[in-house]
Amino acid sequence: MIFSDSVSAAKSNTWFIVIAALAILPAFLFGPPLGHSLANNLVWLTSFDTGIWRGEVYPRWMPELWYGAGAPDFFFYGPLPFWVTSIFARGICWACEAPSLLNAGSFIILAVSGLGYFLFASRFLDSNRALIAAGVYMILPYHLMIDWGVRQALGELGAFSAFPFIAYFLIGISRGQRFSSMGMALSVAALILCHLPSVVICAAVLVPMVVYYGFEKKQSPSELFAFTGRAAFYALVGLGISAFYWLPAFSLLSSVSSQTLWQSAFNWSHWLFFDGQPEPNEALTMLMKVWLIGVSLFIALVFTRLRKNIELVVWVTLPLLIAWIFLTPLSWPLWRYLPFLQAIQFPWRFMMMAEFGLPLVIGFLIPLGRRHILAAGAGVALFSLLSGFGGYQLGNILGVPRVIVEGNVADHLSAWEYLPKTAFDPILKLTGGKRDALRADWTSNPSEVSQVAIVSGAAKADAMLINSRHWLVDVDATTPVHIVFRQFYWNLWSVHDMATGAEIKISPEPKFGLIEFDVPAGKTNIVIDLDKHWSEKFGNLLSLIGVAIIVFGIWRQRASQQH
Repeated sequence: MIFSDSVSAAKSNTWFIVIAALAILPAFLFGPPLGHSLANNLVWLTSFDTGIWRGEVYPRWMPELWYGAGAPDFFFYGPLPFWVTSIFARGICWACEAPSLLNAGSFIILAVSGLGYFLFASRFLDSNRALIAAGVYMILPYHLMIDWGVRQALGELGAFSAFPFIAYFLIGISRGQRFSSMGMALSVAALILCHLPSVVICAAVLVPMVVYYGFEKKQSPSELFAFTGRAAFYALVGLGISAFYWLPAFSLLSSVSSQTLWQSAFNWSHWLFFDGQPEPNEALTMLMKVWLIGVSLFIALVFTRLRKNIELVVWVTLPLLIAWIFLTPLSWPLWRYLPFLQAIQFPWRFMMMAEFGLPLVIGFLIPLGRRHILAAGAGVALFSLLSGFGGYQLGNILGVPRVIVEGNVADHLSAWEYLPKTAFDPILKLTGGKRDALRADWTSNPSEVSQVAIVSGAAKADAMLINSRHWLVDVDATTPVHIVFRQFYWNLWSVHDMATGAEIKISPEPKFGLIEFDVPAGKTNIVIDLDKHWSEKFGNLLSLIGVAIIVFGIWRQRASQQH
């Protein structure tokens, strides 16, 4: 039986696997739902996966995107969900194409979210009821039906998995438990590596919780400062561990077309609940408003049964209260004047906090006894299948009209916001924002599709991809030639003559914003490199320091145990 008085780790893991499998089953059977980000997820995953199995630990530049013109998408988008999918999901589905691999990755991430919530809920409930709470967390409507089904937001799905671990380790720090500090640092790093906007959302809850635990049982100012300082320090260590990602992401954002992240329907001002203004997607926001009110009413109705456990009440009500503030016009001045908050784009992302405490309440209300636990478990299993099917159907109804999945990843566009600025205007002008227009243009002009196009002069040229940041081009020219190399120009690219080391000046060509340069007559071996920005080098150093602190902390605590 899954539910016994002593729940083993193996049986607990089986529970998470079963619930995640039932939730993702419709996608396994029929393909992923046509959520808003499905097209991007498929091309990102295919290109990222290609880079991983080409031997790159962290492929940042994606040479296959934009019909093979490349783009720096993973300088900016969280890599952890794609690492999980490219590496661990291959163990589930080794020969799968991108859609099935995406489902397998979603399955793993969803199961991990259950494990995290089980650990967190175990701080307040016995193991059986904590398992029920974890199962409920996995299939909450915003978590599963909206985030996975309608939005296909793989990064946010990862954030759902990371946050319960942070909450679990924060409580552990307050109770003086070993390794909790290191666990919190690693969990914070995982959250950052999943989705940067969710970091702000989670911080809006975690900072007040640190204050709460700081005052809860601390008898003197020194104890208060010791706890808050420890929590803050290890959160900063987590920030340091993930600096290899977020520091270049922030530093280089101005070099891409990031303005599209906050234009039109992506602007926060269109999405506040109950402000009397029309919303871009009334059906989606209505579903979330109904769910927000439903969660609030349910918690209010059972509040008297919870209030004896103050710590549990705080975890249930504080995230919900913060969600209400940031979802409604109460927070309008904050959204208006805090640029880092505007980066969240959609206030309704705070729904992940609104429903966070609900599974804890449900687990708390389940009567003790084997029959009640079995009945609750069966109910969660049944609802996981229904919720997964509902999310799949909602994704098809409220998501993109269609997504064409083809064998060649170069037949797909990627995210507009990560196009280099020198490519954005010409590509937008050419395509008018229509995904098929670029394909039509390059199909009618085969020379523009070749990796190396000889624009003027007479020459033969061959290009070899070594890795996503390193190309070799051999040119045999009878006259000086002007070359267009089919990767988008970006400020980090450099071109050198391999024999002499002399730098070759490059520029963006006007039609597409690709790399162009001149080569003299004769045989020339050229190396094209995407150089490391200072922020990438410094971020890598900070990450090494953060990892060293964790290793030292673990060694120190193990050594103290042996004495």
